[in-house]
Amino acid sequence: MGTGTSCEEVPPSAQSGRDAVAAALTDDNYSVEDGVHSTSNAVLYAHKFTQRHPLLQWNDTENVVHGMGTRSSKLLVLVDICDMSGEVSSRVVLSVMSSSSSLLLSTAHPSGYKLKALLVSVRHPCLLPVLDVDKQHGGHGIFIMAQPFVPTGSIKDLIYCNPVPAKGYASKYSRVGRGLPRTLISRYGRHVLEALRALRSIGVVCDHLKTSNVMLDQDVARISDIFNPILGLSRDRSMQALTMPLEATVPLDILLFGHFLFEMAVGRELNAVVPRESDVAALPVDIANVIKSKRKSQPSNPC
Repeated sequence: MGTGTSCEEVPPSAQSGRDAVAAALTDDNYSVEDGVHSTSNAVLYAHKFTQRHPLLQWNDTENVVHGMGTRSSKLLVLVDICDMSGEVSSRVVLSVMSSSSSLLLSTAHPSGYKLKALLVSVRHPCLLPVLDVDKQHGGHGIFIMAQPFVPTGSIKDLIYCNPVPAKGYASKYSRVGRGLPRTLISRYGRHVLEALRALRSIGVVCDHLKTSNVMLDQDVARISDIFNPILGLSRDRSMQALTMPLEATVPLDILLFGHFLFEMAVGRELNAVVPRESDVAALPVDIANVIKSKRKSQPSNPC
């Protein structure tokens, strides 16, 4: 990062904005719902959002990121953030979504101020913070969530030895993964449990926990996209099918933690309601006991 690009340079032109829109429209897999020109409107909205912030700078060479996540209705945009000297020091990822994708926004219609106050105030060392929130007024119904971009990537990137977190989801996780060392499983598992407890303390059950949503920020595991459960965004359908049979007896966040722990230990996703006995038997005894307990108990310290 920070290779000499200055925020004092001439701001991006209108042509740059149009070029970004054209680039966004080349991928048919991305469609922010509502409106004939919704995707182009979403990119222009992100561009204008960047221009309103004095420390943010639109990157003409790398902005719209195609396929980094799994939600086809979410447009991800990377922008630069400058320090006080004017040098690019880090990056911010903007999640641009339709208001109709949120149960809260489509029913309660909170003001932009209330929405920002709600989300920006959720802070914990093991949660990736929401830096800013913006809700577009008018008929397009689009909102933006700004979070730090963590260049070291997620726990899933670590499992699958992926050095480029901004690559497409399908390609960066196509190789065979590897289980993490016992010490890392214990450390990151503890961080995530602390984050789950913090969310529960404010009445939020984390319904989107998975290894790709847990960022490794200076060796601290931090759950990202905390706006998902707060705004009532739809859950991952494939994961929901695996947890639904047990949700009547086990809290959802604990079920997801079991899947999270399994993938860290084994190096692949648990694509079943419960793991096979052969998989559990191959794990260290203490980790196997934690995975078994998560199918029937309340939170406890892992490992």
